[in-house]
Amino acid sequence: ELSCIISTNVLNLLNSLPQNGKPKVETSAEFTILTAIVACKGNLVTSTAQVQTITLATGTKCIGRDLFLSNIYGCFLHDSHAEVIARRSFQCYLLRWLNMIASNEVIDEAISYDFCPFVISNKKSVKIREDLRFYLYTSDSPCGSASVYHTTSIVDVTNGKYLNLTGAKPLSFTDKIVESSTALSNQNQVTVAAAATLRTKSGRNDIIAGRRTMSLSCSDKICRWMRQGLQGSLLSSILSEPVTLHGIVIDRDPLAVTAADQQDAAQKAFSRGRSNGLVVCISEQTGFQRSKAAVKHHLFMQQQQKVEQQPYQQKEESSNRKRKRNHTTAGLTGQPCGYSLNWILDVPCGPGSRSNGERGSREVACAGGSLEVTIAQGGLLQGSCVPCDNVDTTIGNQDADAVKSDKIRALQMRCASRLSRQRMTQLFSIVVSKLGIQPRPIASKDDSMGRFDDGTYRWWKESYRSEWYEEALKDFFTTAPFDGWPRSNPCTGSYAAKII
Repeated sequence: ELSCIISTNVLNLLNSLPQNGKPKVETSAEFTILTAIVACKGNLVTSTAQVQTITLATGTKCIGRDLFLSNIYGCFLHDSHAEVIARRSFQCYLLRWLNMIASNEVIDEAISYDFCPFVISNKKSVKIREDLRFYLYTSDSPCGSASVYHTTSIVDVTNGKYLNLTGAKPLSFTDKIVESSTALSNQNQVTVAAAATLRTKSGRNDIIAGRRTMSLSCSDKICRWMRQGLQGSLLSSILSEPVTLHGIVIDRDPLAVTAADQQDAAQKAFSRGRSNGLVVCISEQTGFQRSKAAVKHHLFMQQQQKVEQQPYQQKEESSNRKRKRNHTTAGLTGQPCGYSLNWILDVPCGPGSRSNGERGSREVACAGGSLEVTIAQGGLLQGSCVPCDNVDTTIGNQDADAVKSDKIRALQMRCASRLSRQRMTQLFSIVVSKLGIQPRPIASKDDSMGRFDDGTYRWWKESYRSEWYEEALKDFFTTAPFDGWPRSNPCTGSYAAKII
């Protein structure tokens, strides 16, 4: 079965990577989410299918609202959930291929590579190969609507099952949470989880307003990728059509009542708003043992064994306490790993490959690709602190502010991931310059979202967005429930980041 082949391929790759950035070996309670984008070609029926993992990522965290708004140079990664990191890594992979093509570096040899993603008629008309199918593998159901399904309750034998709580906060409920740090009752969470549509990412209910994430759930983002393609806005100016996702493979949650329940929740989540129904496969084989679902199951089994070993009276009291807490799993869900990995398959030759020196100083060559480790909650490279206002200057007045700003920018640039808006747009600017693609004229730089300047991140997105992508964007934002998708103010955060 294709789902087992994909799952095995991804897990073998993960096991070949260094331990740095993975959940700690000394504790069984630390977890992360594993996601990969996998290319498949050939016929599964005739056993000629070939599978290649293109990008691999781990991660469970995002930066908060305060850090998001201070990201004036576009160096922080906003969302380090594994699904989002895998997709940004895939965009980086495509850009490296295009950089090689634009440089006329041994193109014939590269295109003969089995998993070359492009068919090239000329440099300005590039298409994705029709015989390649791209699948998203993830070790857990994506946060948001896809995670709302019934699971077996080990701690409450009288009920037998309860509704799995996604933790992602519904947009209609988010403002109330931001204004108050009072924890929600579990009953309210179940009601909201069952009825909600768009959600922001998971987070504790007692997080203060400034540290809450502004990123939407992975279920919602995957729906957007299905409608607009994996390539994003910038790459649409080079590609003649979107890069489509053919299916998603999810490891079986051992606590799910049935695999069908888990699959049905994901199928419904990815069929919202005229989205083309994504093929969802649940992998039944033993998956990633440090996933959130696997760690939660392991801790639940330990708790069950403790309860069974207690005398009858103590077990009855323990069961009553669990029911009073409405089946909450506090203390039994594990601890998220603080790091995020992103691994990208090497382009076989030319710019972007291992030999040409493009690789950053903190990228590690391994398993036929390059690996980078970031601090998930800070959005910067491992080993970095967040460079903000604590930069010493000895010059006074306006000169001091200018020097401080330059020093902060230089520090953040050194700490920026290759997947940050700053780094990705820099690579894109090199590619379009080599290809001779000019920005399209913008009618007005003032609109309902504010004003933006030349050279900012939003200018790049507006100037190089293709017509077919523009139509897909309008269609997405005018279809329920995605018509409620919040639009960022481009004058704050890295929308206003100057790409240098």
